[in-house]
Amino acid sequence: MYLWSSFRGGADPCLEVAVRFAVLASVFSICTLVLGAAEAEPLDHLFVKDDIGQNKIPNQGTSAVLVIPVSVGPEGFPAAQFTSLQQQFDPAGGPGTFRQYWQDVSLGAYDPVPTLMQPVEYLDSCPFPPWTGKTVDDCQFKFDIDELDLVLGGGVAEALIDILTRLRDEQSVDFGDFDINTGDGPGSDGFFDGVIIMSDLAEVGVAPPLEPLFNETIIASQPGGVGPMIELGQVAMAPPINHEFAHLFGFMDLYRGPTVAGLMGNATSGALCAFSRQQIEWGTVETISDFGTVEMPPVLETGKVFRVGAPGPQYLLIENRNGPLHTEHEVIDPGVYVHAIDETVVTPGPLHFFDIMAGDLYFPNQLPPYLTITMPVDCEADSPSADACALDQLGERRNLEHQNGTRYGMGIEVVEVRDDGTIVVDFYDSLALPGQGGGGQGGGGTSDAPAGDDGGCGCSVVATGDERLATLLWFGLGLGLAWRCRRRGRRR
Repeated sequence: MYLWSSFRGGADPCLEVAVRFAVLASVFSICTLVLGAAEAEPLDHLFVKDDIGQNKIPNQGTSAVLVIPVSVGPEGFPAAQFTSLQQQFDPAGGPGTFRQYWQDVSLGAYDPVPTLMQPVEYLDSCPFPPWTGKTVDDCQFKFDIDELDLVLGGGVAEALIDILTRLRDEQSVDFGDFDINTGDGPGSDGFFDGVIIMSDLAEVGVAPPLEPLFNETIIASQPGGVGPMIELGQVAMAPPINHEFAHLFGFMDLYRGPTVAGLMGNATSGALCAFSRQQIEWGTVETISDFGTVEMPPVLETGKVFRVGAPGPQYLLIENRNGPLHTEHEVIDPGVYVHAIDETVVTPGPLHFFDIMAGDLYFPNQLPPYLTITMPVDCEADSPSADACALDQLGERRNLEHQNGTRYGMGIEVVEVRDDGTIVVDFYDSLALPGQGGGGQGGGGTSDAPAGDDGGCGCSVVATGDERLATLLWFGLGLGLAWRCRRRGRRR
């Protein structure tokens, strides 16, 4: 930490770049070689589901979610903002609340009961790194993953432990009350069920994984620093609240690329997209393998998603984002949405969520092929124009095509829109229509399976020998560059 700080203070730019390169490469190399192939990831879109607690919060059953407002400066936390939070985080739930949103989106599978604490106040100093201890005028509420002082020096953990310690002792909070759910059902596993930090300085939210970034955050659970220890595996620094909180389940960001009609692609879109729903298993997937008419009920009321494509990592998911709950929770257009999935995009290996070359988080939709995008490419989810993503008008039709150009020999047409939000569609033979091309689609009826069990890639987070060798080579290159910079500096 001291070494890096000294370079940032005006030293040789060549040496600074070399050290940054070598350190980042060494972090990746160590994690790949030491942590090994079976190490799960905090942000993998739930390709791994057996790491609840350390890397992900529970997504089934009832959880106790801790909400911590933090104010900086002598004015305190804004009263109007706190009143708004009291309404949104009403533990009783109801329309417009955090609890009701997740109950609806999960179809009742997940029930987070929030507790909004009184603000933790920092009157004359900043609690957030890298501005910790500085005056309130210099304070910001943000976290950049490429800040090596924070990543390698534990600055984030130190700040979080200070906030948690003050909350625990000043407001007599027993953190054991926020560890009531595990990956296997009710109970205590030594991890917080979920923590949200709200700052009056927040402009852009973030949800950093802690332990994988060497910011292990462990604290005694009872006032005065006694009682069992409890660990914070991840934290949502909000707003936006629901988007950042969804990261705690293991979801990656799906923006910086073509349109994704879902919470992780657009924080204002409301509900999860079909792929995210499949991965977290809040619903079922029905495979369409023949032509014919299909009733598509609203996904937010039934969790029902439809799949087109042979078993494997590349396929289409289709869902009906219509009905009363859609109107309540989403601002995107109602109708039938088609999403193209390519599971091969998820990079294997520990710390795969970190783009080592860019010094930034990994965005699986930034460049093609994309993990999941809404078709057609670059459609508009909130516009009734000809470029709209949704199909919701009688007679609207679309040939089904993957982002990679694969055609399924099948099209979809809206034949009925019902008052309850159900949309009836016809899967037709696109090859039978003049001017249409593409591969055929086999018959065989439909089949139901729990979301996440049908057509998954069977991927495991495994670093191959070539990947391990590559990280060592990058590390060696970084050290070599640093050595050359040092020699150049001595010759001066």
